[in-house]
Amino acid sequence: MSFKKVLTTFSAAALLFTVPVTISAKAEGLSFKDVPKDADYYPFVQKLTEFKILGGYEDNTFKPTQYVTRAQAASILAKVLELDLTNVKDPGFSDVSKENSHYAAIAKLTEMGVFSKQEKFNPNSPLTRAQMAAILVPAFKLESDEIKTYPDVKKDDWHYQVVGTFGALNITAVEGNYNPNGYVKRANLAAFIVRLINLKRDDDKQDIWDQWKDWDNRGIIQFPGKPDKPDKPDKDEETPTDSPKPPKEQDDEQEIKELEKALDAAIDDLEDTQEEVEDVLEDLREAEDDNDKEDIEEEKENLSKVLNELDKLIINAEDILEKAKKADFKELESNERALERAIRDAKKVVDETYGKTFDKEYYEELLEETIEDIEEAIEDAEKANKDNSINLLNRAYEDLTKAVQTAENILDSYDDSNVDTLQDEEEELLELIDEAESLLKELVDTFEDKLDSQVDYFEDSLEAAMDELDDAIDEDDRGDIYDAREKLEGIIENAENLLKQYRNVNIDKLQDEKESLEKAIKKAKDELEDSE
Repeated sequence: MSFKKVLTTFSAAALLFTVPVTISAKAEGLSFKDVPKDADYYPFVQKLTEFKILGGYEDNTFKPTQYVTRAQAASILAKVLELDLTNVKDPGFSDVSKENSHYAAIAKLTEMGVFSKQEKFNPNSPLTRAQMAAILVPAFKLESDEIKTYPDVKKDDWHYQVVGTFGALNITAVEGNYNPNGYVKRANLAAFIVRLINLKRDDDKQDIWDQWKDWDNRGIIQFPGKPDKPDKPDKDEETPTDSPKPPKEQDDEQEIKELEKALDAAIDDLEDTQEEVEDVLEDLREAEDDNDKEDIEEEKENLSKVLNELDKLIINAEDILEKAKKADFKELESNERALERAIRDAKKVVDETYGKTFDKEYYEELLEETIEDIEEAIEDAEKANKDNSINLLNRAYEDLTKAVQTAENILDSYDDSNVDTLQDEEEELLELIDEAESLLKELVDTFEDKLDSQVDYFEDSLEAAMDELDDAIDEDDRGDIYDAREKLEGIIENAENLLKQYRNVNIDKLQDEKESLEKAIKKAKDELEDSE
């Protein structure tokens, strides 16, 4: 590119943005020499400095008109959300080192999905109004049934949804143009954050801001069904706090307790039901020893019921285990390992019991049901392959994969049993498994061809749009530059929508194509940012 806009280099004073002047959490008469009391942003600055979310500078200034950088915005947002910034995961930005004072906040918010993972974060770039909406809407979990429109924000703009939500909730009071590419000033950000906290305290959902008793005259906001919580100690008491901060650790402890209880309960359920299986097996053996056909049939029915129950408990236990692992608490590691062992033991009991207990009639019925299920999955997959819809293809691929796995497991159980007179059913099921596996390969090929052509299209479109933007910049035509940027933004948004459609398609062969498109999108975004 022959021309790039040179970003302002921020002075050392700007780095003091998140280093507040030493004040109490509820200081009276707070004032900065550059924030007059008749300024419309005065109450917002006052409120956030009282709660040590924003701070002033050593010369008793606030610098209300100074632009906020992306890195500074991350640190401010981390304070507002009361995030735990210990043990954060490296976001992998090439321009944000671990020595950066904003690193932990950037890393945590990226992990939460507030910032998107890209090659660069551009920490010292001023935050645009579009970017501000894009991080505040997910961070505060904002929702709106309406979308406010602006003349300078079009439907195919990447920021259309978040800006429209921001406006519909009256977080921004601008009328007319929204100015998405304009930069956010310190005073602006103060106003937006105060309005957001007020909005969250007024909604019908319990969150951290409802516990900030000194925020307004409402104190701690209680919700129906929630136990009363004691007020925090006043600042004059023995344990003063710098700001009303209900500790995040309290939420973590509660979640750990709930998960620990669920893990232990799942283990108990599996072990108790396995004991029931043993009891029923013992009753069945006694009936067989007595050659009591009526009791034998009854106990087989009881055994089938308890094994079905154990199957359901295994599925539930696997869901609980997955949820605990995603929460990633070290305190639960031993509980997770114990549940893993319990699941393995339970599966072994199910397999061995089915294999050694049931007779020809049981397996004949089971094989016939499995044949019907896999035939239905094959039929659905063939229809999806003709329809060529990504969602239908993915659902058919998943269902057929599951049907094949189930059929193979049942055949293994049949092979381990004492039944050997169902060769016709076994051969038919084996043929269906072969047919299903061939169809799975066709589905993968369909996915691959479809994605390959779409990726080629977007790579070419993005490259052409970037060339068009370069030409407009070379000619220094602002109108053409605006049009070229708008076109490139629209293509980027469409390419990202395509990636979202393929996000849940878990096929290894598609990974290279998805990564190729991700790289093309990143390159286009970098080009777009450089052109500002």
